[in-house]
Amino acid sequence: GLAGVGQGKVALFTATGNPMIGTGEDLLGAFQAAVQGQASGVVLLLDETQTADSILDMASALQGAGLILPLPVVALSSERGAELLAGADLDLAALKASPPANVIPVAGVTMNLSAPYEVSEHTPPNVAGMIRGSDPVLREQYIVYTAHFDHVGVGIPDATGDSIYNGADDNASGTAALMETAAAFAALDVPPARSVIFLAVSGEEKGLLGSEYYSDNPTVPIDQIIMNINLDMVGRSHPDTVIGIGRQYTNLGPLTDRILQEYPDLGFVLIEDPVPEEQGFFRSDHLNFVNKDIPAIFFSAGFDHEDYHKPSDEFDLIDTDKAARVGRTVFHLGALIAGGTVDPEWTEEGLAEVRRTIAENANPN
Repeated sequence: GLAGVGQGKVALFTATGNPMIGTGEDLLGAFQAAVQGQASGVVLLLDETQTADSILDMASALQGAGLILPLPVVALSSERGAELLAGADLDLAALKASPPANVIPVAGVTMNLSAPYEVSEHTPPNVAGMIRGSDPVLREQYIVYTAHFDHVGVGIPDATGDSIYNGADDNASGTAALMETAAAFAALDVPPARSVIFLAVSGEEKGLLGSEYYSDNPTVPIDQIIMNINLDMVGRSHPDTVIGIGRQYTNLGPLTDRILQEYPDLGFVLIEDPVPEEQGFFRSDHLNFVNKDIPAIFFSAGFDHEDYHKPSDEFDLIDTDKAARVGRTVFHLGALIAGGTVDPEWTEEGLAEVRRTIAENANPN
């Protein structure tokens, strides 16, 4: 449950689950409600099973969302949280039992909080390569493939003591598919008519930073980039489906359907985002191209496996055959557009809907 949301006030809510998996939708929704209520900060009331370090897990899961505006966030133990609520004649158990984004006023309670922190600055690279188009006119139009190669790094140890977050699916799988797609284009006897850029970006887990930098400082004129294909977590889940997040907004979804029919050995059905309420189309690196009105599609196998943002996201769990088939699928899609006979386009209502959602997330009131 959520308590005390209002302009200039601190939002309190109970913190359970991973924000990206299962009941974590509740936590993600509560953060969004805090932002929409113009709260000045958030206090997470941990349950009895959680330690202060739990907030780090939640932070790492939320950083890539791209929808949550920065707010100061602190965590309180269940014991201290109960004391805080008692001052407003509220019960922690009742708050937990209330609907996830149910607003409960907390009257007569003030807090004075302080915490030490350190700021470190880093400049991780983006890595880009290009296949120059063969048509003297169309070569000035660019298709951009993206995949982020950063992950969480070293974090909270799991039950076995492992603290290395390998990120095999998130997003070594997408990075490998990006590199193999680049190799396939490079092996063509004749380059495609349009130019193709392969962009491995950093800082996705910290808020889509690498792709934001590139879209603001592109290596080619931004108005000559005509499409983005984004690859993020393509190596797990169901072997016979791939998710085309945002497929409904452009003609890239139907074009992918056509490719899967023409190449049945790919063995896929392209499905829509199974959890549209989590707004996945606004949560990965393609968003920074969408912000420039560039048509985009986000290929993923899904975020629903239990190893998401955990040390257990290991290589031996990757379905390498599926990841390779995703790579071949996006190669054929890019080659179709790069051939110059088909243009990527927003649907009649797609761009307007996307712009509206972006505006609502940026200016909730």
